[in-house]
Amino acid sequence: MNELISARFMFVTKWVFPLLWFSFLACFLALSVPGARFPEDFMFVAVPLAMAGMGFYFFKTFIWDMADTVHDQGTHLIVRRGRLEERIALENIMNVNLMPMMSPPRVTLRLVTPGVFGDHVSFSPKARAAVFMFAPKHPIIGQLIERTYAARTKGTA
Repeated sequence: MNELISARFMFVTKWVFPLLWFSFLACFLALSVPGARFPEDFMFVAVPLAMAGMGFYFFKTFIWDMADTVHDQGTHLIVRRGRLEERIALENIMNVNLMPMMSPPRVTLRLVTPGVFGDHVSFSPKARAAVFMFAPKHPIIGQLIERTYAARTKGTA
């Protein structure tokens, strides 16, 4: 079993969109500052700078720490972020948390024993099929929750 469970276009989400965001703000500032009369046109400078600051915080907190790919290997997950790769056994996953109302959706795996990426690993799950769009649980993540629980409790029965 070697199934990709993470979103396919994380490069676009992690690098292309932020580049477009900051480029747009830089162009706006470059065009508005030379003709601005201060203090009347203060907002033409303050708003793009505030948007850049909030954008940086948002990208750093919610986007840039996500894994590039996550492959389900049956008994473990292979997580890759940049040049780093880690094999995470299902019994090492303490909790699986899905935040579906974010864009992109975010899954956070909390680990029993910290690994290369720390005590938690986040990724964006593969898009749902249209049939499951309004289901309360993401089908792949629901199965992952059940399998991690089974792997952790296997030795205690």
